[in-house]
Amino acid sequence: MRRKIIFLSLLAITLWACEEDIYEVQKPETNRFIVTDAKAWYEANAPLVKPNGILTKSVNDNDPAEILNLQPLLDWDIAELSNDSVWGVVELPWEYEEVEEIFALSEVWEYAGANNLMPEQVIKLVVIRHRQTGKIYGFKMKIAPDLDYMLDMGKDLKTNKYLVRDNDLSGIVIFCTLDDRFINGWRYRDGVVYGKLVPANGEETETPATVSGTRL
Repeated sequence: MRRKIIFLSLLAITLWACEEDIYEVQKPETNRFIVTDAKAWYEANAPLVKPNGILTKSVNDNDPAEILNLQPLLDWDIAELSNDSVWGVVELPWEYEEVEEIFALSEVWEYAGANNLMPEQVIKLVVIRHRQTGKIYGFKMKIAPDLDYMLDMGKDLKTNKYLVRDNDLSGIVIFCTLDDRFINGWRYRDGVVYGKLVPANGEETETPATVSGTRL
């Protein structure tokens, strides 16, 4: 099979402060959120999302470019559940058949390419329900480590969940819609958030770039 690389985007990100929502009124908790609830939400909402037309470019420059519409393969049998005082959470890997999506900081992308490696990363579907209101939201979560974390602790990257971060995590965590429109994200150093990420049209300067792509 011919090897192709699908380049989705270069996302420049900037840092700014934010405030968390405050819930002043406590209501009785609704039923426990389970995998079948999350799956039902996804199946009801995913058809409303227009598939992305992805331009693919072969490693052979003489081959013509193609456009593919990719649909995810979601294994609900391996979905993980967690919760805290506010949210019930279901999360599972977001994958494609015979295609690997790549989401990496530029330094990791360059190192991986030079050493013929796949960057370590986390890409998941996350569906959450507010424990008091019962409102459900779904999105993709992507985690890209910095180069030092990937080289020293890359195998621990999979321990990072929606509600839990590795104490040593250094890199970025972003959230986007099911059709990959950026929502927000966070920059981490040694397990601590030190900045919020926004698209490049923000006012801050000198920020890292991420590379998101898919390899056949």
